[in-house]
Order: sequence, then C-alpha cells, then structure tokens
Amino acid sequence: MSGKVITIVGSGASSVSFIDALLENLCVENNILSDLTIFLLDKRPQFGRGLAYADDTSTSLLNTRASFISPFSDKPGHFYNWLLQNKSIWEDDFPDLILSPDAFLPRSLFGNYLTHMLQSLSKKAVEIGCRVITVNDEAYRITFAHDGKIVISTRGNLSFPSDHVVLSCGNGGSLEYKNLEDTPGFFSSPYPIKHTTRVIPKEARVAIIGSRLSAIDMAIGLKASGHTGPIVFHSRTGSLPAVRGIQGRYKPEYLTPQRIK
Repeated sequence: MSGKVITIVGSGASSVSFIDALLENLCVENNILSDLTIFLLDKRPQFGRGLAYADDTSTSLLNTRASFISPFSDKPGHFYNWLLQNKSIWEDDFPDLILSPDAFLPRSLFGNYLTHMLQSLSKKAVEIGCRVITVNDEAYRITFAHDGKIVISTRGNLSFPSDHVVLSCGNGGSLEYKNLEDTPGFFSSPYPIKHTTRVIPKEARVAIIGSRLSAIDMAIGLKASGHTGPIVFHSRTGSLPAVRGIQGRYKPEYLTPQRIK
C-alpha cells in the first residue's frame, strides 16, 4: 500500500482519543495527508468499546460522575452533552436510566457512546482525505522489516506493514494464576459479568480475590442475578474502593523530563 500507514492495536477509549487528536492536528496544521491510512485492529467485534466498556450488565457502573467524563482533552463534559442530544440512540436500551450530571452511569452506555464517536471520527477522516479501516482480528506479533516498516501480524494470518504502530491494548490479563485457567469454577476475570453470573450456580460459595471496582461489579452482578450463596472478598489491604464522586475536572499535562523529576 502506498502512502503513510498507522496501525492501532486495540479500539477502546484511548484509541478513540488518539484518533481524534491525530485528525485535529492534521486539520489545525493544514497538513492533510490524503494518502494516510489508519488500520484499527481489535479481537472484539464491537469497535470503540474495548473490554472496559463492553456490552455487559447495567449493574457495572462508571466510578466517575457523568458530567466529568470525556475522552477528548479539549471537550470537557462531551459524554454527558452527547447523552442529552442523542436520547433516541440510547434510551431504548436504558429505559429506566435517570440522567443527571452527578449520575454514575452504566459502563456499557459509555461503550455505546464510544462506538458512535469512532463512527463519527471515521466519517471525519474521509472528509479530510484519510481512511480509518477496522479489522476484527487479534494482533500477536510485531517485527521490524528491512525497509524500516513495523509489521503487525495477526492470528488470522494478516500482515500490516506500518510507518507507526500505536499499542492501545488496555490492561493485560494477570498471568499469576495462569495454571488455573482450565480449573472448573475458576475465573481469571469477572468480565463479561453476564456470562460469569450465568454459569455460577445460584447457591454456590464464591470467593472474590481483590476488593476494587471489578470485585464490586462481580458482587453486585451476582446479587442482581439472584445469587443466594455466600460471597467473600479476599483483600490484601482489607479496604474497599472509594467512589471518586468529589473529584474535580482533570487537566491533561504533557509528560516531560521535568515533570518526571
């Protein structure tokens, strides 16, 4: 393929934020690259959501108030404003949702928003002469070619020679208990909650290792699905997660050598 190629591995919130910043920069600097192609690779079919905001139970909530959330540094409150202006897109899936600036909303709703943001960015890219191409496949290897290209190889035997590669893969899964992966009754991650709560018997004893947000998601999901057995949290610190309800708006800053010091 001729022209510049950027391959992004992962299509969650950070990818949406990166693509927005990239296209904004091209427009501001009048540096329109009509031969720029952005490949967006994700092993999940729902682009834009990522694992954190996948289509899951409505009991899995954001731990930041709705009006504080935005993937765009120059558009504070963008998520909440989008919700107000696009009720026809989401209200059928969340008919009982009470919308307010201080609400803690379902993470899957934010995933819905991110998917629409990615669609808007793809349209914007076409308008300025670029291309955003989504590829439903899993990247598993990075190599460097003799011509200076960075090559991403996928499980589906696809290859993407690129000028730049952006890893936007989110948090990697823990390998600490990898030897237990095939053990009946063991789950290395609670997500998707709707699957985990379906396969755990309602009367079973459940031990949850950790006591942060994902642990709370699991416990609430179990109770909401009618679980009657005992649930025990095992935490090294003995603490529960704090809701970040009183936080102010975050001001993005560049990571410089001076700031690191």
